[in-house]
Amino acid sequence: SKPNFYLKKLDDGTVFLNKNHAYYHQIQGMLYIIGREYCDLCVWTPVSKPYILRIEKDPAWEESLMKLINFYFKQFLPKIVGTADEKCLYAGYLEMVST
Repeated sequence: SKPNFYLKKLDDGTVFLNKNHAYYHQIQGMLYIIGREYCDLCVWTPVSKPYILRIEKDPAWEESLMKLINFYFKQFLPKIVGTADEKCLYAGYLEMVST
């Protein structure tokens, strides 16, 4: 199998999503943002029948989400809205998610 492919297969035939692939991070981010516990990844190729792989929320990925939120509100958003008052933007976010 290709080392950068998004699916991995164990010797026992178990198939799982490669945690080093961008799809893994995209799915984990989506699960956290929309508040779901899992999603079903549907894989189709012209040479095999469709395959459905259940991807569950990874509790360890929450740290990545917090880093992304901090970056967005403290670095990215202040630059695009032209303000140095990132505390105000971040406080607005915290108020929004706590209700």
